[in-house]
Amino acid sequence: MLKLENISYRYPGRDSLTLKDISLSLGSGEMLLLAGRSGCGKSTLIKTISGLVSHRGSTGLSGRILLDGEDITGWPPEEIGQLAGTVYQTPDDQLFAMTVADETGFALENRGADPETVRKEVARTLAMVGLAGMEDYSIHQLSGGQRQRLALASILITSPKLLILDEPVSQMNPQGVEDFMKLLLRLNREEGIAILMIEHRVNELAGYFDRLAVMQEGRIVYDGPMEEAWSFLTGREDMGLREPQSVKLGRLLGFPRLTSDTAESIRMLRECMKETGAEAEESPDAQSFTVKNNNSPQKTSETSAKENPASEEELAGKTDDNNENDRNNENNGNGGRVILSARNLVFTYPGAKEPTLKGLDFDLRRHQITALMGFNGAGKSTLLNLLGGPT
Repeated sequence: MLKLENISYRYPGRDSLTLKDISLSLGSGEMLLLAGRSGCGKSTLIKTISGLVSHRGSTGLSGRILLDGEDITGWPPEEIGQLAGTVYQTPDDQLFAMTVADETGFALENRGADPETVRKEVARTLAMVGLAGMEDYSIHQLSGGQRQRLALASILITSPKLLILDEPVSQMNPQGVEDFMKLLLRLNREEGIAILMIEHRVNELAGYFDRLAVMQEGRIVYDGPMEEAWSFLTGREDMGLREPQSVKLGRLLGFPRLTSDTAESIRMLRECMKETGAEAEESPDAQSFTVKNNNSPQKTSETSAKENPASEEELAGKTDDNNENDRNNENNGNGGRVILSARNLVFTYPGAKEPTLKGLDFDLRRHQITALMGFNGAGKSTLLNLLGGPT
């Protein structure tokens, strides 16, 4: 599907190459995760494939890019876009229409498709990405995760054979990442779309890809199975990748094999514990447990006090400080004076059938740090925009 042959690129005005003799291939229906530290050349490589950097004949670009058997090295972006679609890190960079339907259907309209065909394809594609029934929504009504899905829909409607994604989940919470990746897996399996994704959060995405390529200083330094990459990355903190916790644990404890598979890591940990005489209390979900070391004496309050002695004055001072904090909290109402209060806050976007915010009640207090959490589309961005003034 995609083949890069000895690709090198130097930006105008620079002396050094950003891409250095890169050769890479991606088969039809294959999924590849491309990772590396910021500034290693990942985004430049994507722009090169998409035709957004210099074309053939430029002194900055050398090598060949083949897509579906065609040499596209000198093609303009609009022609490459008929074979490969690109979704960028910030969806707002590629959204321009006023409504969800207009944004999704633009590519087909631009190709001269009749209105009824466009309408049907828009409905089908929006259902595919989880935005069914939102044709008339303003794009400004959508959450960050929904806008990313809309950007994906605007690409999928053209039925590309290759989907290129440049850090598409960087602005998503863990649940949003999981939902988006399940969507990509379904597109890959059901539609046969080859997927090339750039992302350095390997810890969150390792379970979705069988193959990993790692870039460093403009070169591909690893290209192979995901599970074999952990040994290569041992001692290579300079790569700047976020590894799964199970891999870090296995390296720390000297497991015979490093893996991102949590269940396999737990199995190897149990084997390790048997050798040291430790026991494990399993939790109901069998994915976590508490370790009890039978060979270690249990600490009592008396032994703890001996190991960490403190004077009576220090203990008394800590008690006084705690009492003073408790009194302050009581006087200030659990954290301080209320500086912002909302009661029965409701907000509905123009043209929307249902409100986005539904009867919110909350207080924000001085000296408090408040975390606002929720799934993509829950209304977090809408609330912050209301508080800040843009909405």
